[in-house]
Order: sequence, then structure tokens, then C-alpha cells
Amino acid sequence: MPNSKKEFCRSRRELIAGILPLCLISDVRFESLLFGEWGLPMQEAVFEEKIRQKQCATYEEAWGNRYGPLIDTLEYFSEQLGRDKVINILKKMNESILLNDHADKSGNTFDEFKKQVKSKAKHDYRNLLSVEFIEESPDVFEYRVSHCLWARTFRGKNAGDIGYAYLCYGDFMKAVFFNPKMKLRLTKTLMQGNDCCNHRYTWRD
Repeated sequence: MPNSKKEFCRSRRELIAGILPLCLISDVRFESLLFGEWGLPMQEAVFEEKIRQKQCATYEEAWGNRYGPLIDTLEYFSEQLGRDKVINILKKMNESILLNDHADKSGNTFDEFKKQVKSKAKHDYRNLLSVEFIEESPDVFEYRVSHCLWARTFRGKNAGDIGYAYLCYGDFMKAVFFNPKMKLRLTKTLMQGNDCCNHRYTWRD
């Protein structure tokens, strides 16, 4: 057999040998990887499958990787521009994001808001927060957060004030922009070093 044909066969065997194990551990069909799915070239299809594989990391490690570089960057800006200035910029950023949302929120109900919060606490944030629901009535909804991975991450890098401006401060605007009838009272936060976050929402018709 000419060398060119030998090289072609060997390359094809190596290609198949490299793809088959990936097929065996995933739901992607062999032909979809070989010829591409939804019009994707083979290499792009393989890459798309690779990046969907789960990493072995704890939530704490993941949050450190996610927010650590951000905290370091904001700390650097604080050194260059002044901490108070950076914190004010972060607060204004929160306000600006919500002010630019011009959707009509007048149809949002208090019951809908409570349902969303309880669902997130049970599902989305179940490994990130410890939440206790204190009071729920037609015009009051109060819950307390005793543990928060965001607060632990920021305070672990001595950046609780930055974390408050970047994350917690927006809760006040979010309440009003969910519906102008709703108001948040929040006098303590873990990010500021308190023993809990005491979110209390009231509704006035």
C-alpha cells in the first residue's frame, strides 16, 4: 500500500479511536460528532460536547474562582481611584441597570414575588444560602439568611463593603422595580458583618 494511503488509514483510525470514547460517555451520537450536528463541523461539535462536561469542584471553590478575580480587580481600582468612589460607582451601576429596564411592572403581584423567592431558595440557591421564612401575609413577606456563600467569598477577601455595593445594594431597587407598591426594609446583612440578612418586604395597595 502506498505511504499516502497508509497515512490516511492510520489518521482515520486515530480519529475514530479518539471520538468513540467520547461517544460512550456522552449522549452525543457517533455520527453527530463525525459529521457535525445542526450544521456544525466535526471539531466544533466535539468542542461543544467537551465544554458541557461537568467539572469536579465544590460550590465554595467555584465561587472563589468566579468572584476571586473580580474582587482583586475591584480592589485594584479602589487603590487607584479611592474605595469610596469605586463603591459609589458600583451602586450607581446597580441603579442604572434597573432604570434602563422600562418594562411595565405594574402587573406583578406580591404572591408572584413570594413564589419566586421561595422557589429560588429551594432550588437555585439551595447550596448557596441558608434561608428561614419568618412571616408571610397578604402585605408582609419576611425571611432571614443566616449563611451566604457570596458573603463568605467577599468577606474572605476583606471586601464585604465592595460585595454589599456590588450585590446587596441592588435589592432595594429590585423591590421597587418589581412593582412600585413593594418596599424592602433591610437593616442587617451578612456582607456587612451582621449575623443575618433580614429582608422584610411590605406591600401597599
